[in-house]
Amino acid sequence: MKTTLFCSLTSIFAVILILACSPGVHAQTGSVSDDEQAIRAVIQSAYVDGLQNWGDIEKIRAGFHPTFELVSKTKDNEIQKLPIEKWIEMVDARKAQNPAGPEFLTTADIIVIDITADAAMVKLDLIRNEKRIFTDYLLFYKFDEGWRIVGKIYHRLP
Repeated sequence: MKTTLFCSLTSIFAVILILACSPGVHAQTGSVSDDEQAIRAVIQSAYVDGLQNWGDIEKIRAGFHPTFELVSKTKDNEIQKLPIEKWIEMVDARKAQNPAGPEFLTTADIIVIDITADAAMVKLDLIRNEKRIFTDYLLFYKFDEGWRIVGKIYHRLP
């Protein structure tokens, strides 16, 4: 009985020690790293204020890598790609048709930011008119000039 209890306590201690020393645990302590703050800033200025709310085109270009593509799955299970410059053209056309901006502004609820060295993935929900409309997965790389969005997939919410 004592041997079994000792082995169980030793196993529990070992698991606690492993978890305490793992890097993932420290990332969830509530402190926000400089990289996370920078990623949040890119999401707000380039993606939310820029693309979603038809904002400053230069801020969009600063936050997106020129090779960025939005990858979407069609109803026929095909893949379509939308390059960032085409998306910017669409924003420009919307701005020209309605200079006052969109009827309802879009906001983002960031769910997860996962950073590994110079790569990151962000899961967020887009909210418009108090309704969650998309769950997005944004892919980032850190370049000399900072974090930039390099790809996106999404799910349209019902």
